[in-house]
Amino acid sequence: MSRQSYRVTCSAPDIRPHEIVLRSLAKHGMTSSEKEAIAFKAMSDARLGPSLLASNGEWRAEEYIPSRVMKCTEINQEPYRRNLAIKLGLLHGLPCPHPKDNDGYIYRAMNSYLEQCRRANTITDKWTQDQKKMIEETDAVFSTEEQEFVSKIIAPFPLVTSHNDVWVGNILIKNDSSDVVFLDYEVIDYNFAGYDIGKLMLEVLYERDPKKPMYNFLPFDLLPSDDDIRAFIRYYLAARDGSITIDSDDAQIEEAATRIQSASIETLLKEVKIGIMVAGYYSALLGQACAVGLPPSDFDFVKFAHDGGRAYFYIKKQLYHQ
Repeated sequence: MSRQSYRVTCSAPDIRPHEIVLRSLAKHGMTSSEKEAIAFKAMSDARLGPSLLASNGEWRAEEYIPSRVMKCTEINQEPYRRNLAIKLGLLHGLPCPHPKDNDGYIYRAMNSYLEQCRRANTITDKWTQDQKKMIEETDAVFSTEEQEFVSKIIAPFPLVTSHNDVWVGNILIKNDSSDVVFLDYEVIDYNFAGYDIGKLMLEVLYERDPKKPMYNFLPFDLLPSDDDIRAFIRYYLAARDGSITIDSDDAQIEEAATRIQSASIETLLKEVKIGIMVAGYYSALLGQACAVGLPPSDFDFVKFAHDGGRAYFYIKKQLYHQ
């Protein structure tokens, strides 16, 4: 889908909605405008995203939501953490809008990106010396051994409808509110639940400035603690099983969350930790593939791949002592 969009204000003050987003639709990346349109309508119908006002296949009119982009420091802060958990749980509880024609998004990404990632060392005239060093250090991520390890470790997990791109640039906080909205549904597809949650937890380390193309990658000891993740999971599970709905008030939310069994929380906690690891693995894949396939830009995809690889091996060592 094209990123080309316009905020349109009606000149007549009595027309509602007074402001909308007008977006141009086109094929983009690993998805198509048709798949994205289906996912957008599903999110609109579930009241989990901007309302779909009209579409003709080339342009789409969407609800304009007065808001700001979430900061990485807010992901693990209440009440944002609770609201993220609820919205993600509701999303994961939806029927997937696409046919189940693969084993999940991560497998498809591996099949799409790995060959390109392995070409990085064969390119000699594109990288700076620092990038060459990072590529060399990241190279082990793309081995057949790591591919087989990731495939094996995620195979037992059930698949849910996943967003697959939950970073702060795709999360809005509504003005004068702590309510959150996920954007960009281009890669909504089947995946294991721990991936989206794990990606959110890992996103805490990416300190971003909207005025700058790159981020600061923060120390690993700033990752959310197990208790932080448990607090997230409690609300997430209550939303995913339908005990919390989009219309639940605070009292209903808290009452539903207290009914979640500790055993269910601990089971998902293990999956989320693997999800953090796999989110690092996927970031390495995506970054390296983009570095190889795209022209140089202000965003350093080689560093992005390197930081993802560091996260992958750090979490892998924590979980499996290897």
